[in-house]
Amino acid sequence: MAKVINKNSRPLAIKVIKNKPNYEAQGKIEIKILKKLNTNDPTCKRVVKLHTAFKFRKHLFLVFELLGDSIFDLIKQQNYKGFALSKISMYTKQILEGLMLAEQLRIIHCDLKPENILVYQ
Repeated sequence: MAKVINKNSRPLAIKVIKNKPNYEAQGKIEIKILKKLNTNDPTCKRVVKLHTAFKFRKHLFLVFELLGDSIFDLIKQQNYKGFALSKISMYTKQILEGLMLAEQLRIIHCDLKPENILVYQ
């Protein structure tokens, strides 16, 4: 994802989905799911906030709030030593809250891994 700053001086992240039929179809599904999650989590404390999506030169662009590093990046920065129990507890609680929201909406996350879990800065 690329980092940009919008007119309100808020940093944002942009995900570019290439102009390929399968990618575009998956991108449209991702947008639909994120809108549903964001509608049911208005404070966006459990799920990344999708600000907007648009097409440019036949590519699909998704604009998100900018979050921090992934759990994997944080583990790597600590030379794979892991986290303190208090951090594990905090991250686990937040992950489970997000998964509970997805379950309520009958959504299954098919790619849950440390690289896909981002933390707030």
